[in-house]
Amino acid sequence: MRGQAFTATSCPYCGAEHDLGASPSREPMVGRTLPAGIRVLELLGDTPVGPHYRAEYPTGIEVAVLILGSSAELALPRSSVQPAIQIKHPNVLAIHDLNETDDGVVYAVAERLTGEFLSATLARRGALPLWEALDLCRQAAAGLQAAHDLGSVHGSLSPYTILLAQTVGDRLPAVPVLL
Repeated sequence: MRGQAFTATSCPYCGAEHDLGASPSREPMVGRTLPAGIRVLELLGDTPVGPHYRAEYPTGIEVAVLILGSSAELALPRSSVQPAIQIKHPNVLAIHDLNETDDGVVYAVAERLTGEFLSATLARRGALPLWEALDLCRQAAAGLQAAHDLGSVHGSLSPYTILLAQTVGDRLPAVPVLL
């Protein structure tokens, strides 16, 4: 496109380049204040769900803001995402709130974790030892069971949606967290 800036990012699934400015869900959020006074501080990166940001409540508590898309784009009704907020399990990312900006960007407020996606770990280390792979599978299955118990289904389980979280509170090192 002549005369227009093209800011590209690679899709973690297909590797294709996508224009970050092409839809409302990719608008820069840094510096915005969301409902409940949540200030968006910095872009952390992209997940298979969409971009995610470091943000904080007025109290200083840090959270992650995951952009799900615009209300016009979302294929699933927001009511079908709402049950994810009820899932409380050490192997499932805790979602605190689901909301929408005045300009129609739907986002989730989630706990702020640090770690590495399983895909990056596999790229860096290669195949995991069997005992480690089985332990990660067991923990991921426990998280899926917690979601299933509440009638929720994780539709895109992959190495790109399993975060190996660093120790946070009662979490163990390298705990897979389903996004």
